[in-house]
Amino acid sequence: MTGRSRGFAFIVFQDAASIDRVSAAGEHTINGKKVDPKKAKARHGKIFVGGISPELSDDDINEYFGQYGTIMEVEMPFDKQKNQRKGFCFITFESEQVVADLLKRPKQVIKDKE
Repeated sequence: MTGRSRGFAFIVFQDAASIDRVSAAGEHTINGKKVDPKKAKARHGKIFVGGISPELSDDDINEYFGQYGTIMEVEMPFDKQKNQRKGFCFITFESEQVVADLLKRPKQVIKDKE
């Protein structure tokens, strides 16, 4: 690890209107560098889960979210510098309906961790 930025970021806005305002604002510059914000392309059946405790295992995530539907894939990025998970994951479900249902319940508690 070099400790240098890889040149990209993901931003989660509180409301969809913010995304439209960023797009309409024209050119953006951060620390003297022009940046090119783009809206993420929706991946059907895939959901972002943030705020995951690093102590939770793959099995914990699969067991908890598996109760909602068939899981096709779980991506849990790992921070090699800190030697722990990054605290978020992406879960792909077989059914898009599972994602729609989960989005109606934004707060989840797994092993007493919200």
